[in-house]
Amino acid sequence: MACAEISINNSRQEAVKNTTFFHNYGQHPLTPATKQLPSTVFKFADFAEGIVKSVKEARKCMEAAQQKMIARADAHRREVVYSPGDMVMLSLKNMKHGGPGVKKLSPLLRGPFEVDHMVGASAVKLHLPPDGAGSITCFM
Repeated sequence: MACAEISINNSRQEAVKNTTFFHNYGQHPLTPATKQLPSTVFKFADFAEGIVKSVKEARKCMEAAQQKMIARADAHRREVVYSPGDMVMLSLKNMKHGGPGVKKLSPLLRGPFEVDHMVGASAVKLHLPPDGAGSITCFM
C-alpha cells in the first residue's frame, strides 16, 4: 500500500503542473530509480523560498484549471428569462413523491404551466391547476 501511495504522490498532477511531493516538501523524493543523488545539503532559507515559490505556482495552475473548468461548464449554459404567459414544464426532481408506485418510475416533468412572473433571477411563479394547491415557486 505504501508503494502505491509513493507512486501516486510522485506522479505529476496536470492541475498543478507538478508532483504532490514537490509541493509538500520542495523537492522530489529520493528513490532507487534516482540516477544522481544530490551532493550538497540545502540551506533552510533556500528550502523555504522554494516552498513559497512552489505554492504560488500551484495556486496559479489551480486558478488556470478552474478557469478552464468554468469555461467548459459555461459553454452549454444559457441565461433564461421568462415572460408572463410563457408555458413551461415543471421539474419534479426536488418534489416529494406522493402518488402510487415508486418515485424512480414516475414522470420527471409535469405541465406545461403558465408563468405568472419572475421571482428573482432564477425563479418563476407558476399558475397551477386547482389540484396543484395554487401557485408554486420553483428554482431552475
